[in-house]
Amino acid sequence: MTPDAPGPERGDPFAILLLGDFRGAGPGMEGGAGGHGVAASSGEADSSGEASPSGATGPSGEAAPGGEGAPLASRTPRMVDRDDLDSVLAALAPRVRVPSGGPGQPELEVELRCMEDFHPDRLLRHIRARVAPSDAGNGARVDAGDPASGTDGDGGESGGTAGGGAPDGGQAPGGGGLLDQILDETAGPPRERRLGGRGSDGGGYGGRGGGGGLPGSPVPGLDLESFVEEVAARHAEPRDDTGAQAAREAMDRSRARQLGRLLAHPDFQALEARWRGAELLCRRLDTGPELKIFVVQATSAELLRGMADGSLHDFLAESSRAILDGVPWAVAVPEHAFGDSAGELEALAALSERAGSWPTAFLLEATPSLVEAAARFRASPEDGGPWTRIASGTGGARLGLALPRFLLREPWCPRENPVETLEFRELEEGRSPERGELVSGHPGVLGALCLGLAFRQAGWQMRAGAVNRLKGMPIALHRGPHGVEALPPVDALPEAHSAAGLVELGFMPLVGRAGEGTVAVASFRSAAGQALEGPWV
Repeated sequence: MTPDAPGPERGDPFAILLLGDFRGAGPGMEGGAGGHGVAASSGEADSSGEASPSGATGPSGEAAPGGEGAPLASRTPRMVDRDDLDSVLAALAPRVRVPSGGPGQPELEVELRCMEDFHPDRLLRHIRARVAPSDAGNGARVDAGDPASGTDGDGGESGGTAGGGAPDGGQAPGGGGLLDQILDETAGPPRERRLGGRGSDGGGYGGRGGGGGLPGSPVPGLDLESFVEEVAARHAEPRDDTGAQAAREAMDRSRARQLGRLLAHPDFQALEARWRGAELLCRRLDTGPELKIFVVQATSAELLRGMADGSLHDFLAESSRAILDGVPWAVAVPEHAFGDSAGELEALAALSERAGSWPTAFLLEATPSLVEAAARFRASPEDGGPWTRIASGTGGARLGLALPRFLLREPWCPRENPVETLEFRELEEGRSPERGELVSGHPGVLGALCLGLAFRQAGWQMRAGAVNRLKGMPIALHRGPHGVEALPPVDALPEAHSAAGLVELGFMPLVGRAGEGTVAVASFRSAAGQALEGPWV
């Protein structure tokens, strides 16, 4: 489609496209703003038949997660709605791996197959723990999936010591690991204590959730519940009800620690935020023939390259012809938080220059450093550099730079948002949470939701900003340093910049008050300083 091509007609679909790492497996735990990735196992082949850097294979011709498989332009977006979001999630098979953090912190891995799997009660059943035997006091590291580990399928001995523990009657050498943490909390001599293991009646613990043997067994990891329970059971002694209760509480504390590690890990938070953002759109928008939502797998690095070299533009054009009969995408939300690095500014400038030939509106996440770059340009236009190209490019009016991030779910805590299987508090009591501790979403998702609602009201005669306020958003309560307090529904705006000032600089600020379930987009102002344009213009 060219700039002078006719606009969409009545009945043409308003299509929203989310582009991001929905598999949660960026190359080599890719860093950078907005570029959260998770290392995957190596050695597998991508869709082209060559080994990909991250080792995971992408179905349907898509690139392997984080790999260099199919070009961006040849990938196929997947349509989602409230009825089939889980099936799309299962097809993409997201996985997160949290590396070992040292003694007492095993490597954790979880695969997700539906939105409910993000709930802690489900995570506790699905988390796999891989522990080096040295962490349990045995010396050499053995991966849980290594069939040469010297253990049988249920963690018994087939050579060496069972489950990486100490020999009968002896103390585990090395100490200081997860095993020792659990045993310290459930006091008593190793190997002679027992609590609720398989076949016992000491509280129902041991083997719940299944999943194979102890670390070192030839199964792909041990689920966290079974790991904690079996380690404690193999080193527990009979005790009265008081001692049994204390031991169960100690095991729950161990579970809570590992669950907290997973939930707080940036890669898991990024993955959860992407899927909860998609879920928000599916839940709040009435999808159908005239309004559609799609997701496509692409890492942050791939998206930046696509903006810089034009392959993202090619992808939008090709996928529009293949899926939408040539109707342009209404809104695209690429997953990257833009800062002021040379590469990011160049990608934005190239996108601005190409966006003039395609009517799609881009809702992009901005960071405080990008705001400062815009402020420097405003102060000294002659030294604007790439920002001049961003703001004055032929497609600058189609770039919406939104910030900050917004709250997607309440933190888990015993009273306000409890976990059923154990007492768990996601945020530490007595202090205010830091930025990044809460699960927050791409601000462009909220903008896309407002635009979708505006389309539902007025069709293609809509105006960007006609709907800019969303009610019913999460309200988070937290026991901070001054008692129970409501947390703001959006992150803080950049220092020294008000919402009005950000609008003047060409940004779309999100605003909201603590304790109110309402978040608003203060203005749908584009990077060019005028109203955001899209196919509706």
